[in-house]
Amino acid sequence: MKQGSPGSASGIIPSSPCGGKPLYSTASFYETNSLTDYCGSLQTGGQLTHTATVTGNGVASCTPVVVYCQPFFNAYLTVAQNQQDYNRFYYQAYDSNYTSSNCVRAATYSRQDFWQCGWYTCPPPPSSSPPECCRCSGPDPAKSGQTHNRFAL
Repeated sequence: MKQGSPGSASGIIPSSPCGGKPLYSTASFYETNSLTDYCGSLQTGGQLTHTATVTGNGVASCTPVVVYCQPFFNAYLTVAQNQQDYNRFYYQAYDSNYTSSNCVRAATYSRQDFWQCGWYTCPPPPSSSPPECCRCSGPDPAKSGQTHNRFAL
């Protein structure tokens, strides 16, 4: 089974979120990111996929040099330990805010996309580790197939 593989990143910060706003005010924007999770058996070739999408909120501080407080995104998974367990995929967005002079990220995630898939049946493992057909493999989900879209609110 493969873990989420966010690959290409595209997106821009809104070109002028402070347009029309008074100097030293703030402007909100949001960013929506997606990645694809893969879960399947390398032995049978069967595969399930899930597109995870989350939105994070950010703020621009409308100073003479605009400061962008961008949302933060985190992807991770937990791997099934036995045939009654599930592989769980998490994709989380943390909002960011501006407080007088700097950006502050939310302490806990603001939104989450969650998906799970069951353990795939494999031949009995020769040792205590899962056989290759049932392990998660692939690129680090933090660097995986993400698409980014940002919009001014």
